[in-house]
Amino acid sequence: MAILAQFLAVRARPVRRRLPQRSGAAHNGCTVMTRSNLRTSRLISAYLRSIGTACLISLGALAAVGCGHAAVVPEANARMAEDAKATWPDASLAELTLGRSEFLEHCGTCHSLPAPADKPAERWSGIVQRMVETHHAKLEPAEQQAVTRYLSSAAKK
Repeated sequence: MAILAQFLAVRARPVRRRLPQRSGAAHNGCTVMTRSNLRTSRLISAYLRSIGTACLISLGALAAVGCGHAAVVPEANARMAEDAKATWPDASLAELTLGRSEFLEHCGTCHSLPAPADKPAERWSGIVQRMVETHHAKLEPAEQQAVTRYLSSAAKK
């Protein structure tokens, strides 16, 4: 930033100078880019391009981190609730929604969130149980059940 300010202070705009009249060519009042102005202009352009590139990279990183789980972890829906009721008759959409929110809140604190579709439905029960017993995931029994049901319902069949 200091480099940009220094160059802007020295030469903020091109120097206007009249070219000598030559026979057959009139240069009345045209702007001439001197070498120092051209170098300053190129440096400023490079600086602004680097800032733009850094902003785009940062924005991309924020989008990937901040919104990454939204695309991978689907919202609980009526289809998932029907699938869950086939296995657990007392399952509900509210329980699946709770399971998703607990999954997002607890499971991403120690590791990146896996997509429910990455594993078969029948494996999620054992995975959640292992996380609670071995890795001390802080889930109450009702929360553990909700997470298991959500992941199994959202998993590939």
